[in-house]
Amino acid sequence: IETDPTFETFPNENRLFENRIFEQFILKNKVWKLLFEHRFRFEQRFLHEQNFSDFENRARYRIQLTLPLTKILFLNFYDEIFLNLQNEPFGQNRLYIALGIFLMDDLSIQLGYLKNHFSSVNYDRLQIGVFYNPDLRPLLRKKSK
Repeated sequence: IETDPTFETFPNENRLFENRIFEQFILKNKVWKLLFEHRFRFEQRFLHEQNFSDFENRARYRIQLTLPLTKILFLNFYDEIFLNLQNEPFGQNRLYIALGIFLMDDLSIQLGYLKNHFSSVNYDRLQIGVFYNPDLRPLLRKKSK
């Protein structure tokens, strides 16, 4: 991963590169029409700059809420906090809201706003996301027979 060069904390001449390994656990539940998703992630981060290398651990928690408006339209919200397990604990917080459209059962598009808050700066982003989530279970069942 190459850090986004538009972030002021990483000028173009000192690009930060990162390799990550992560473990995650996702819980999903439904209350009324609201779909909740809790994601817990633990990351091992290998950071590299021009004359610098480091290893860090980070924990992340995201709560996501999806509200169906019609059969094809939905709203999606999430808040995700990043906690460093060394140095200053607060890493960043991401707040997201989007309007989504289901194109098919396993394909959707979202147009949203992301506020990425670091301890000293905020970034506002408009995002377009394409999400493809195929159900591969039938393929796995066929192979196991």
